[in-house]
Amino acid sequence: AQVTLGIPASPALSTLTDREGRFEFAQLPAGRYAIIASKTGFATLQYGQRSPTDVTDFIVLGDGERRDAVDLELPRGGVISVRLTDDFGEALPGAQVQVQRYQYGPDGQRQLNSVYVPGAMGSNTTDDRGEVRMYGLAPGDYVVTAMLRNQGMIVSNLDPLVITDGFATTYHPGTVNPADAQTVTVSLSEETS
Repeated sequence: AQVTLGIPASPALSTLTDREGRFEFAQLPAGRYAIIASKTGFATLQYGQRSPTDVTDFIVLGDGERRDAVDLELPRGGVISVRLTDDFGEALPGAQVQVQRYQYGPDGQRQLNSVYVPGAMGSNTTDDRGEVRMYGLAPGDYVVTAMLRNQGMIVSNLDPLVITDGFATTYHPGTVNPADAQTVTVSLSEETS
């Protein structure tokens, strides 16, 4: 697992755990520290959390103080398995799939935002069967979108023209209107198709 130490007014430090899951940050000045752990396929957690929705905590160190047994237990993240087909039920390989969540912006408006999970998600391109797995997701409601573009280039008189055709961005369960999209609920350690 990757463990990141958030240091106020400084760049974060990062290390990898050993085979037993141990990690160490040495010779730290007194201060308040956030510790965040992530690993592919698991939900990212900060010290003090048992699940991604729990309240976080900080470690406060005095001068020369040593803290042992700072434990984090990462739960397996949720998975959304997607199978993408065209109007005739044929698989669509090479399509880009995204998971998004509704969040409120600074202006107070609710908007769809792409989800980035450190050490998670995997490839977001469908395979030859039109399938992809989005993994390591925190519990919650997600909107799944897909887009397939075929790009070609025609060159005449040294002036390239890019031709783009394919399918419109589509939201689960098969609508081009994001307002009509249905959310997919994900729980820790569970796979949703």
